[in-house]
Amino acid sequence: MKKSSLILMFVLLLAAGVAVGVAATKYVESGGFWQKAILVMTDARCKECRTDQIVDALKRMFPTRQKIKVIDYSTSKDLYKAEGISKLPVALLPKDIKEDKGYEQVKRFARNGKDYIILPTGGDFDPTAEICDNNVDDNNNGLIDCNDPTCKSKWMCMEKREKPSIDLFVMSYCPYGLQILKGFMPVWDAFGNKIDAHVRFVDYAMHGEKEVKENLKQYCIQNLNKDSYKKYLYCFLEDGNQKGDCDEKAGVDKKALETCIKDTDTKFGVTASLNNKEKWMGNFPPFAPDAEMARRFEVKGSPTVIINDVVADDIGRSPNSLKEAICKGFVNPPEECKKEMDKNSPAPGFGLKKSQEGGKGGSGGSCG
Repeated sequence: MKKSSLILMFVLLLAAGVAVGVAATKYVESGGFWQKAILVMTDARCKECRTDQIVDALKRMFPTRQKIKVIDYSTSKDLYKAEGISKLPVALLPKDIKEDKGYEQVKRFARNGKDYIILPTGGDFDPTAEICDNNVDDNNNGLIDCNDPTCKSKWMCMEKREKPSIDLFVMSYCPYGLQILKGFMPVWDAFGNKIDAHVRFVDYAMHGEKEVKENLKQYCIQNLNKDSYKKYLYCFLEDGNQKGDCDEKAGVDKKALETCIKDTDTKFGVTASLNNKEKWMGNFPPFAPDAEMARRFEVKGSPTVIINDVVADDIGRSPNSLKEAICKGFVNPPEECKKEMDKNSPAPGFGLKKSQEGGKGGSGGSCG
C-alpha cells in the first residue's frame, strides 16, 4: 500500500536531533527565542498529513527554534504559490536557519524559496487537485469527484460490483501485514459471502524460512476451506501459533493439508527456490504461488490492498476505514455499510490489541 511516512531525511532528523539538542540546551535555557518561526504547511483535507511527527522532528533537529507554527493551505494559498510549493506537508524554514548546526543535516534536501528555505517531508498531497471522494469541486473545473477525469485512475473511482473482490497481500510474519489482517477480520466476518475476499502472499519473503513455510501453509488452508482458514488466522494473529494448536482449533484436515502443501511446493518450486540462493530476489527467497497476481498489480510489499482489481492506497487499517473502502466497491452497498465499526487501528505485530484512535493511528508501516 502507498504510505504517508516521512522520508529518510526525517528519520535521520529524529536520531541526529537528540545529539544536537544536548549541545544547544544551554542556549534554550537562556531564553534565546528571537528567531522567526518555522512554518509547517498542511491541508485539513489531507487524511495522511501527520504534522505532529514533522513538528517533533523539527524540534529535535532545531532545539533553539521552538517557534514552530502549523498553517493550513486554505489560508496560505498566496504563500504556497509564492514559494513554488507543489506537495504537502512541507516545512518552511527561515533563511537565517543556515546558522543553526542542525541545518547541516538537512541542507542537501532543502531548496531556496522566495522568503523561506523549503524542506520537503515526503508528503505527496497536491492541494490544487481534485480529492475524488469529498463531494467538492476542488479544482474548480465544474466536475466533482469521480466525474473529474483526473480521478479515473484513483481507487475510490473503481468499477462497482455486485460482489466486490478484496485481495489482501501480506507476508505472514510482517508486523504491518498482521496489523491490517487484524483490522480486516471483523470486516470479513461482517460482510461474509457478500464480498469475495482472499489473503494473498507477496512474491518474496523477508522473514526467513519460517515465513516461507507459514505462507505455504496458509495458502493451502485457505484454498481447502475458507471458514477453517478464518478460524486459523484468528488463532495465528494472537501469538503466531506458538502453542501449535491453531490447526486443531480451526478444524484443519491434516491429511488434506499435507497433500496440498506437497503438491503446491512441487508446482511452484517453493522449497527448491528457498534452498537455491541464485533464485532469490536480492536477500530474500521468492514465494511463487501468488506471484502472477502480485506482479500484475505491481505489489511491492506487505500490506497491499486490492479492491475490484485496483490497488487501494492509504485506506487506513482500522475495521471502520477498511469497511468504508470496501463499501465504495459495491453497486448497491448493503446494510453493513451503514454500521459503524471500530475506528481504532490494531497494533502492528501479534496480539489482538488496539493502537491509536482515529483509524489511521499506527498505520503507516510496511515490509518491503
